[in-house]
Amino acid sequence: MRAAMRAVLRLQSNGKRIILPSFRILATDGMKNYLIHQIGSYFIALALCLPYTAFGAASVSVVRDFTSDGCSLFVNGGLEHRNLWCDCCFAHDIAYWRGGTRLERWQADEALQDCVIERTHIKALANLMYKGVRAGGHPAFPTWYRWAYGWNYGRGYKALSEEEQRQAIKKLDDYTAQHPGGYCMERSHIYPRTNVSSHEK
Repeated sequence: MRAAMRAVLRLQSNGKRIILPSFRILATDGMKNYLIHQIGSYFIALALCLPYTAFGAASVSVVRDFTSDGCSLFVNGGLEHRNLWCDCCFAHDIAYWRGGTRLERWQADEALQDCVIERTHIKALANLMYKGVRAGGHPAFPTWYRWAYGWNYGRGYKALSEEEQRQAIKKLDDYTAQHPGGYCMERSHIYPRTNVSSHEK
């Protein structure tokens, strides 16, 4: 025999009663018992997970090893000098890997723009790159070049704690020890300078 069952779940939170949306199902007595058991198991598991979740959120984040790919999805230089503004992107990568506040990201993007103008004297190119990183480097994007890509996805805009700053410095020191010339110097052996641009003569 099937019977109608209406369940209303109530939780106690800080002395206040929370009523979850009720639901109505048709069930046998066996199904009723199974449902009650499943609901009870769910809330027990939830209660056990909450302390762990809170602990995890409060733990110190760990930054990954620094990596750079120069200008990522953009070229690192022109035909005459394949790595002309690569160093600008490398410095930009350090800032993006480290992360930080919204203001720090803006300052990193401004520094990239200024660096490219200094290297090329082509303001249109610098503006294009600036607009590219402003549009594509937001921390909400799950990309390898997003703001704060050295940290787990979801960090967003957040100032580094003293411990996190120490971590970042140590990781950069490790990278420098392994790559004394940096990414662009290593890349220059693959794409050597073929000529001297007119503004450098």
